[in-house]
Amino acid sequence: TFLPVNLFEQFQEVANTYFLFLLILQLIPQISSLSWFTTIVPLVLVLSITAVKDATDDYVSVCHTHTHTLPTSCKMITDFTHFM
Repeated sequence: TFLPVNLFEQFQEVANTYFLFLLILQLIPQISSLSWFTTIVPLVLVLSITAVKDATDDYVSVCHTHTHTLPTSCKMITDFTHFM
């Protein structure tokens, strides 16, 4: 579910939508001045870097949330004197 949601959020940005529109126009040979490759590489690169950044942010956020939401009965025992 990460990939569809991430792509949806990224294409909410005007710049990403603009480059997608340019890519679609580059696929039409009658109006294309460049190859589609020159448009798809920057778009895929930007989308990939942003997706990796968002994935690491989500992972760090989930790990941080789980360490702070443990039940109070799961506290670490630091005083072992009463066990002896």
